[in-house]
Amino acid sequence: MRQALKVFKEYNHQLYISMAYLQLGSNNISKMQLDSAKYFLDKAQAIKLKIDDQEGLGYVYNSLGIIEDYNGRYPEAAQYYLKS
Repeated sequence: MRQALKVFKEYNHQLYISMAYLQLGSNNISKMQLDSAKYFLDKAQAIKLKIDDQEGLGYVYNSLGIIEDYNGRYPEAAQYYLKS
């Protein structure tokens, strides 16, 4: 995925860059590397907001909710789930 991200950055394809960050975030969630996951998801969120990718934002918010769930912050998780 990191090599794909590099190519997407070379072509400045913002949608694909955001999708790569989302995938990296999801991969880190599955490895329970939650700080890294949040880092990539925050990058994905910033791009998706910039390009107005509402569907993609739903996936980002859902993933951020999962991180909050794992960290025991249930009210924050619920807010992300509602936004997704």
